[in-house]
Amino acid sequence: MIKKFPALSSSPYIQYFDSFKRSGIVKDFSPYIKGIEKNVFFQKLINLLPCVMTVADYQTQQYLYANETPCEELTGYPAKEFVQKGILFWVSQIHPDDALEYANHSFPKMLASLHKYTDEEVKQCKFASTYRFKRKDNVWVQFLQNSIILEMDETRNPLLLLIFVSDITLYKKDDAVIFTISRYDKPSGIMNMITETLNGCKKTSEREKEIIRYIASGTKTKEIAKKMHLSIYTIRAHKRNIFEKTDTKNIAGLTSYAFSNGII
Repeated sequence: MIKKFPALSSSPYIQYFDSFKRSGIVKDFSPYIKGIEKNVFFQKLINLLPCVMTVADYQTQQYLYANETPCEELTGYPAKEFVQKGILFWVSQIHPDDALEYANHSFPKMLASLHKYTDEEVKQCKFASTYRFKRKDNVWVQFLQNSIILEMDETRNPLLLLIFVSDITLYKKDDAVIFTISRYDKPSGIMNMITETLNGCKKTSEREKEIIRYIASGTKTKEIAKKMHLSIYTIRAHKRNIFEKTDTKNIAGLTSYAFSNGII
């Protein structure tokens, strides 16, 4: 699954997953899933949620559960496909720049934070991150992922997570990755402990945004060059760079990207 992103294979995120393969020790978390499967009414409620809900086992890199209806509505993929193919299949649909930001920066900070708080405090922590996700129909959307740690090992490494993913495309118009750690405190309410905006992803320049708007409106290369007082060859070079930066392959994909990131 990570062949799409060679740089991801050496990240702390993937190295963490690989550490479980070397240990050969896997805890059984099936009681969590059996509890959900036995309660038909609870399953119906979960499928009414306006977000994807998954139970992720970091030991095996698998989703033990994913709610069916919201999963297909938000991603275009059936829940069983994520359950069968695992966590890295989901990661493979995340924009490469955003996946690297999370894997190299946000995830290590989450691991480090677990050693700062007591077990009870960790249970009250919420780890949130935004990223761009490519739906099955090749449309880019903005997701907000909230994670809660259900189980840790004796060295305080997360093993089992409850994850909620919401579509925030209508509310987020830039491509920055935002990572936060917050904790609920009874006297004070929700306390924000870490907020980071990660801007390591490739940014489109103002000139490139102008060209994107022309492309999205159906303007031909020759006309764009005339309007911008540039040569056709310069516009073609800009277009190549734009498709590479936005990880899109055609005008439809670029238009979707432009809409999701507030360019048009």
